[in-house]
Amino acid sequence: MLRNFVKVISILVLVSGCASSAPLTGTVSNSTKPSLGEITTAEIGEPLFRSTTARTTRGVEFSSGLQYNATAGHVWELKPPWAETTQGKFCGSALHVQGFLGGPPPMGGPQVQRMCLEEDWFLDNAPASKFGTVTLNTPDFFQRELIYTGQQSGNINILYREFAGDTIRPAFSQDLTFNIATDPNFGAQGARIKVYEATNTEIRYEVIRPFSE
Repeated sequence: MLRNFVKVISILVLVSGCASSAPLTGTVSNSTKPSLGEITTAEIGEPLFRSTTARTTRGVEFSSGLQYNATAGHVWELKPPWAETTQGKFCGSALHVQGFLGGPPPMGGPQVQRMCLEEDWFLDNAPASKFGTVTLNTPDFFQRELIYTGQQSGNINILYREFAGDTIRPAFSQDLTFNIATDPNFGAQGARIKVYEATNTEIRYEVIRPFSE
């Protein structure tokens, strides 16, 4: 009973010392790729067109697997990138991989939590870290894309996907088929694309109009 109580106390101290709700710096803006009017190619499985609304800010990039050794034997694995907050610290996601005195993580397994560290910690413990502009998957993140998945008998197959918030899985996806034998133009979600050539390996095209708002 006493051991479990000590575990709980150490976890509370750890979380209160590292977690933060400080707002992030930076701005939210939209970017598209490729540019409108640019004739380009994409291979099967690659995005034809991608529109991303995301927060960009000063942050830090580092190698995967970087660990933070906290109090009482707790170890956290940091997930890049981390972003600067209005308090001057850098915050991001961390996976709790080792618990009290080197034991397993508490609460039924590894937990992901938002944590914050000083800039000096990265300079001392991860000298290869790079500070600069980063793009974040925050709640205001929204991405839409069209992916070329092949052609057959004058028809092209397109996968439409949406990513919203801080999820890594598509929030919505839809398989689309367009006949370009008589009309090389097709549209999806307000976007308009002109196809110059489509083969079993790649597509040559031009984005005429972006996705609608």
